[in-house]
Amino acid sequence: MSGWAQEDRALVLGQLGALRRMGWSVLDGARLVADGLGPGAGRQELLEVVHALERGETPEARGDAFVALLARADAAGAEVLEQGAHAERTAWEARHALRAALSSPLALTLGLAAVWAVVNGAIKAGRMPWPQDVALPGYTFFVVNVLPLLVAVAVFAAAVGGVILLRASRQMTWGAAVPGVSKLMASARLRTYAAAIDVGVAQDAALQLVGARSGSPLPHLERGLDPRGELLGRRLVARIGPAAGARVLADELEEEGRRSLRQFLNWAPVFAVLLFSVGLGSTVGALFLPIFSIAGAIR
Repeated sequence: MSGWAQEDRALVLGQLGALRRMGWSVLDGARLVADGLGPGAGRQELLEVVHALERGETPEARGDAFVALLARADAAGAEVLEQGAHAERTAWEARHALRAALSSPLALTLGLAAVWAVVNGAIKAGRMPWPQDVALPGYTFFVVNVLPLLVAVAVFAAAVGGVILLRASRQMTWGAAVPGVSKLMASARLRTYAAAIDVGVAQDAALQLVGARSGSPLPHLERGLDPRGELLGRRLVARIGPAAGARVLADELEEEGRRSLRQFLNWAPVFAVLLFSVGLGSTVGALFLPIFSIAGAIR
């Protein structure tokens, strides 16, 4: 369902799961939830599922796990809907954490570029904090001449960072290098895969719903697992079946992903601020070094 944000999909699946526990059918629950949604593509697509169920038809999933779960959840129960909601929520949290991880360095890079641009403009305009006829120390001379290059590099880095931030928010493979993100996304795919099998989707079709290659014993062995995790996944599938094995491995990956991401989010801003402080401090020091040199000569 292209019209849905992941947090909205998680909310809808969670509400339907709660209604199923109260004895509501998926059709009646979907009607109620759709009535509470505001106008938009998401509500329209949910109503399409409702109308198909009313006609006694199975809505065509068209590669969308959300529709596949709704179409068959009456037979499987509330747990499947709750697993789907958990998967969507985990994927949304990974995207949100990725944006948070990239936003701070991007903002500080833009700030440093602005400072360097202002200083460079002031120097070109002759508004230096030292007399124009003074001989500049070697470090100051170097910084003054390299400032235009620093501004260009910082602007370029900010532009690249902005593109990565935008693309990573839409295509998570761009953000897989952020610690924990790939494991959270793998956990979400595993839960969706398990839920799809639980509602009766064939294994190959379930793999396609989560974008995995056909024939994989689990839908993410090519993405997000280290060799130990891959071996564990294969053993779990052989011992307790694909759906149960996927859920067990999803729990482990989610815990590991959250721990890694939490550590990264704690330290990434510290390093970003440190680099910003070094860049700003070295620039300010270079600007005032001639004044200190003049003062020392006078004494």
